[in-house]
Formats: sequence, C-alpha cells, structure tokens
Amino acid sequence: MSRSGVVHTTRSYSQCGEDRIVAFVLHYMGIWTPTYLDVGANDPVFFSNTYLFYRCGARGVCVEAEPTMARKFERKRPGDTCLNAAVAPQAGPPVTLHVFESNASGLNTVSPAWADHGREIGGHQLRSEITVPTLGINELLEKHFSTAPNFLSIDIEGLDLAVLQAIDLSSCRPDVICAETFAPLSPETGCRDVAIGEYLVSKGYRVFADTFINTIYVPEERFPSLQ
Repeated sequence: MSRSGVVHTTRSYSQCGEDRIVAFVLHYMGIWTPTYLDVGANDPVFFSNTYLFYRCGARGVCVEAEPTMARKFERKRPGDTCLNAAVAPQAGPPVTLHVFESNASGLNTVSPAWADHGREIGGHQLRSEITVPTLGINELLEKHFSTAPNFLSIDIEGLDLAVLQAIDLSSCRPDVICAETFAPLSPETGCRDVAIGEYLVSKGYRVFADTFINTIYVPEERFPSLQ
C-alpha cells in the first residue's frame, strides 16, 4: 500500500468510519501496508473494516461462516485469503450457524442464545440453520500469520470475548484491535459489551476511539500517550 493511498482518500467502507480511524493509528505507528485478520467479515465491501486497506494494496485473511457471503469475498477480493468457517476459541467439530434474513445478516451467529435474542428482542426472522466447519483462533493465526496481524477486526455475535481470551496477547499482539462492543440485544448491559474492554485493558490495551458500534484498542506500549 503506498504511503498516499489511504491518507489522501476520504472514502470509508466501515459502518461508522472505523477504517479511517484505524488507518490513522497504523500510519502513526509507521505501518503503511498492514496485514489484517477480519473475523466475522460478513460482506466484502459493505460495512467492511478491511476493504479500504485491500483497495490500497494491503492483504490479509477474511473469515466468514455464511457460505454465500464467503463466495462474495472470493469474487470481490481474490487477493485475500478467504475462509468459509466459524471461528471459535479452539478447533472443534462443525457447528450450527443461525442465518437471519438478508437485512439482518450481521446477526448471523453460532450462539443459540444470541439467535434467540435476535428473534425475541430484535424481532428478526431466521432464514435457515446450516452446519459450518470450525476454526480455532490460534490454529488460524499460526497457519496464516508468521507474526501477529497488524489489524484484528472481530465481530462474531456473542463469541467475541471468548475468542479474544483464547489468544495469547502477550506473544500475539495486534497493533490495532477493532471489536464490536454495541450489544443491542442485551439490554441488561446498557447496550454495551463492557467485558471486552475490561479484558483488553487487563492485557495492556487502551481505548483509542469508540464509534458506539465498535471500539478500537491499541497496545499501550505502541501508543504511550494513551497511558
């Protein structure tokens, strides 16, 4: 990715401009061609936290459990490694993916409790339930990255914290983590998943920005002004 590619574009593909914020942080760190891991990638362009970087020449790994969406990645982003699987804390047998109607595909989940919330609280309709393979997060990282990805984007509806907790963040330490912390289907938490932030702070990450939908974290040693 050229030094001018992201800096001089005003385009954002993320839901709330997260990609532009992440680009600023990475450039501050001197990272112009980031590697990325997009877990729960959903659509290759629409509301994507990594498509801006792809367009500017960066490459990474995108993981999407819903087969139709995964095929869109293969067509739209052939330079990326696109994996059709559900990511879990550990490798395991295939799991059931609860697939919502197309206008709520961002709620697709392997969590039965989250699927129930989507129907009962969110009022969304399930379209189908399909069996998908499972990838353990650490096996995925070991196979596809020689060092930690510069940017980790994670949005897997109910399993984000468990997957983050499975990563040894002392040895595999992404320069930027973007996690969905908006939890509208859990009103008892005030629509915020505070556990993710508490965990990452305990591992030496600090909040750089919050868009209400997603929170962007950086290691305190990489951005000492946040300490």
